[in-house]
Amino acid sequence: MDMVFRVYLRDRFMRDPTNDLTSNAMTIEQELYHAEINYQSIAIKEDTIPYIQILCNDEEEREHMKHILLKAKYVLCFEQDKKRYFTKWAKPEEKEEFKLKQKNLQETTEKERKDNEVLQHKIRKEMSTQDEVQAYK
Repeated sequence: MDMVFRVYLRDRFMRDPTNDLTSNAMTIEQELYHAEINYQSIAIKEDTIPYIQILCNDEEEREHMKHILLKAKYVLCFEQDKKRYFTKWAKPEEKEEFKLKQKNLQETTEKERKDNEVLQHKIRKEMSTQDEVQAYK
């Protein structure tokens, strides 16, 4: 079972500078502390879609953590063990917008990967052509 949680926050709790990613991470940390949940680390990941990453080794603790995150109003969803869990507070339009962002991000990443493969192929071809020319001389 995967021990990494990726927690995504609702946009309405990210607009106010006092409720940005850092303060929400601190809120999660405080809730886990009060619930006496043992976890290894919590980190902020400034990605295309920023999220909070939580590492937890203990399977029982992960189950408790899931319940806490599912009840949090500021959490849109979290991913763990290749599954995505939306909270009961997430509105259908928020869910669809998030899924669309993830899909677009995945398509962009796939396109960049293909572009890199094509570029690497061209570079290898050019280098082998140069090697052949030098060998001929």
